Amino acid sequence: MKQLSIYLPPFAGDYSGACSALFDFNCLILIQDAACCTRNYVDYDEPRWDRTKRTTLCAQLRTMDAVLGRDDKLISKAVQAAGELHPDFIALMGGPVPAVIGTDFPGIAREVEAQTGIPALGLPTTGFSSYTSGIELVLSALIDRFTAPPSDKVPDGVNVLGLTPLDFGNTGNDRAIRQALEERGFGVVCSFSMGVGLEEVRRAASAQVNLVVSRSGLRAALEMERRFSIPWVAGVPIGTLGADRLAALLRASILDGRSWSFSVASDAPSDIPPLLLIGDQVAANSLRASLLLNGDRRPLAVASFFGLAPQLALPGDLALESEAHLLRLLKKGAFSGMIADPLITHLPPVRWRWWTSFPHPAVSSNLYWDKVPLIMGDTMDRTLRRWAAERP
Repeated sequence: MKQLSIYLPPFAGDYSGACSALFDFNCLILIQDAACCTRNYVDYDEPRWDRTKRTTLCAQLRTMDAVLGRDDKLISKAVQAAGELHPDFIALMGGPVPAVIGTDFPGIAREVEAQTGIPALGLPTTGFSSYTSGIELVLSALIDRFTAPPSDKVPDGVNVLGLTPLDFGNTGNDRAIRQALEERGFGVVCSFSMGVGLEEVRRAASAQVNLVVSRSGLRAALEMERRFSIPWVAGVPIGTLGADRLAALLRASILDGRSWSFSVASDAPSDIPPLLLIGDQVAANSLRASLLLNGDRRPLAVASFFGLAPQLALPGDLALESEAHLLRLLKKGAFSGMIADPLITHLPPVRWRWWTSFPHPAVSSNLYWDKVPLIMGDTMDRTLRRWAAERP
């Protein structure tokens, strides 16, 4: 019962994260879901449907077929669809019912590939994990299957890892990140997973450094560091000063081969209740760093419902276990205010406190995904300076 949410909706699930990470590819996505999870993704977790259509299909198996493990029907549908659509590759995934009965998606993918001759990925999504897990599965599978060792390196080449609308919306932040890098002398080799194709994935190992823009990209960065000796920097260019500092870290990483987290610690007295920044860990870290670079003198703490990677966390950062966990902290008066998704800032104990909204589509879905602010430009610079100057 501790996972019960009274005020917050269910967050985006792992199959939504996987589908989002695959959206820009010429890929056949087939979800074995007993007729519900595909609609959750299409209606509530994907803001790009109104601009571009992609082939994401429900297997349309009856619940009893899924429960009885009729893998032959899923294979038959995948083979038929692939014959009609001619995708570059096929991705097969599931929801709660296949997870409960232990459906072997990697095994099904091997059978589909054998019958079609098209590369097939079996992704064991369950619907019980968060969207970050689905993105991690996809990035790891793409790199493992398609990324080849480089013949040479692209000078100042950067891969962007963990970029999806579930963290950044569809308001232009993918283009803003690319532009911020290019204006500072870097070239984007592969952007996982907005504005990307299979050819970019194949040559991703030729980059000199990886930029991890969300926690869901960290696992892929660690794998590429191990396999291809590519260092990484975890951070998001938020505002001009933040982008400049992040570019300096990327340069340092290329020169010395070390990996870095874009984190800046506050020097404010520790007895002052901190301002809480709730969201994806990497994005919230970067927001904290950008606020401090713009003159904020408050103690700032990062918190996330989607886990904290220890190598990216500072003392005082929090992994939120549930809505109830956050409510207990707020009722104790442990924080002076917060920057978070609007659904979080409007939790009952927060209404009388200082707060400002920063929408996170994985939390509030289509309610606010068109309100995600552009993280670069004059408007964001002014906003950071205003937030930095305000006091609860």
